[in-house]
Formats: sequence, structure tokens, C-alpha cells
Amino acid sequence: MKKKCFPATVLCLLLGPAFASSPDAKENIDVFWRLGLDPGGNVTTLLPALIKANKALRTVLEPAIRNWKFTPGLINGVPAATETTLRVNFSLVPSADGNAYSVKFNYVQTGGAPGDHNDSPRMTWSQGQTIKSEGHSSALVVLIATYDVDGKVIAVAPTDRSPVTKGSLLTSATKTLRNWNFVPERVAGTGIAGTVIVPFCFSVSSSDACERVPGNLSGGNSGQEALALDTKVHLLTDIFKDGQ
Repeated sequence: MKKKCFPATVLCLLLGPAFASSPDAKENIDVFWRLGLDPGGNVTTLLPALIKANKALRTVLEPAIRNWKFTPGLINGVPAATETTLRVNFSLVPSADGNAYSVKFNYVQTGGAPGDHNDSPRMTWSQGQTIKSEGHSSALVVLIATYDVDGKVIAVAPTDRSPVTKGSLLTSATKTLRNWNFVPERVAGTGIAGTVIVPFCFSVSSSDACERVPGNLSGGNSGQEALALDTKVHLLTDIFKDGQ
């Protein structure tokens, strides 16, 4: 069967039995890559990182990403080879017969990102009981962290968008984040210090999740949804244009 494919916004995708068994749309899927660019903003390297796509998705997504154009970092105003972390958020939209999916891009982010082996903050039983007693099933702490050229955290503080701004949960999240390492962007081989917003969701049960907060951040308890505030790389290719 020939399936119509739309350029840029929607890609033709046959994913096989693993996905065909679930006909519902799958929304807000995150995948990360370590992205290398030449001075012209062309992709030179693309390596899976953090949350990795399965082979079927990579087969479709990576050729498309390699054709994207970016603005690289600058050295004294001159474009230079740059390394960054690329986060692609997309949805899988099933066909009418449920035998195939199309990929719809939701948003793309670049910048410094958490390392691969950072710990998550732990919630004690008493902290969970406190959340329940306040009539909630989860609590969200949103922190801002600054790291140096080596990715070492040098400052942590709650943001003005954080629902939790004091107490033991804030202390736990802050202590954990101070021990994290980040993979900074590199321009011409030199690490670039940066700032990121990191959300932590403390859920009473595994089925509960924190509500989304501004900036495409939701309450991931692993910090995978960290948002870089000062990326040197920006996407030029319009992947959101309606190709229909």
C-alpha cells in the first residue's frame, strides 16, 4: 500500500507490529541526540543521547534531521563548528486503518543538557503524606541551575514559576541538582557555560504526574525535560510548516 507523505511537518512512517497494535495517537514523545554542526550550520554528527528512539523511529527521523539547517555558535562573531544537545518532541498520528503512523513535530530545543547518569531526588513517606494532606497527588519543583564550562553546577535556585518554593521537597531537589553534571555546548572545541531550568515532579503514586508549566516543561522526575535558556544553536529549517 502506498501511503501519502507530507514534507517537513509529517513524515511517512511504517513502524511494524510493535506500534500497529496500538491505534491511538502517541503524543509528546521526546528523543535526544548529541548534535555536531559545521560552521555553515550543517549537521556533521548525530548520536543518540538520554532518551533514545528505537530503531524504527531513528530510521525515519535521523535522515530528516541530517537535512535540517541550524545557526552555529560564534567565535568573535565568526561561525564555528559547534556541538549541542538536540531535543525533538513529536507525536505519532495513526492512519485510518491503524497500519501506519505519521510523525508530527511539536517543538525542537537545543543547548546544554543533563549528563547520562544523574540521580533523581527521593521523596520520603512523610513528604508523600504531607502532599496527600494538602489535597494533592503530586508536587512540582522547578529549579534554575547554572553550570560552568566543564558542566559542573555552580548555582541552583527555585524559579518564579515553581509551585514549590520552600520546604523539604525544595531542599531535596536542590541538593540533588547541585550534584548533577551537564554536557555543555562546545564552540570550536571550547565548552560554554550555561543556564537551564529543570523540573522535578514528586508523585504520590506512579500513575500521577505534575501538570505542565510554561516553557514546554512538565514534571519529569528525572530532569530529562531540562530547558536550556542560553543556547548558541538555533534551528533555521521550518519543520512546522503545513505541508498538506
